[in-house]
Amino acid sequence: MDEEWLDELGNEEETTIPPTGLGYRYGYLWIDGVRISPHDCPDCLERDEFDCNLCTFFTPKTCRLLRDPILMEEARTLFDIYREYRAVQRAAQLERQRALIHAVRAELHTHGRSLHYTVLARMVADRYPELQVSERSVLLIMAHHPDVFERVAEGVYQCRRKG
Repeated sequence: MDEEWLDELGNEEETTIPPTGLGYRYGYLWIDGVRISPHDCPDCLERDEFDCNLCTFFTPKTCRLLRDPILMEEARTLFDIYREYRAVQRAAQLERQRALIHAVRAELHTHGRSLHYTVLARMVADRYPELQVSERSVLLIMAHHPDVFERVAEGVYQCRRKG
């Protein structure tokens, strides 16, 4: 009998969690059923001076952020951490992109002629294993940087000449 009661209580708690709760997942904050992101949030989470009457997320009368300064500060902190994390990720991504461009250019210069991206990918992978390149990544880097690489035939690229 006690086990049934515990099972029922567990199920009841799962089903009665109010949809208006506070939750944080994947860079989004949920406050009273409203999804807020670090880039789409009430002004009060981005700056100290704001006009609650202009808020498109909540009304001043029912705003939990306005009523709970601790909640507001915690939301600001979460978003600041998330923005910093994304900035670090983006910087690492740009550094990897620069390294890949440099490696592909170096291989093209070394061979002195146009090469197919599959051949380039194998050469870069062998010489620069830390970049963990694939044929797709080499093709994309060359296709997205026409200022550096010139397509001379289907899948065949060379370094763009300066001037």
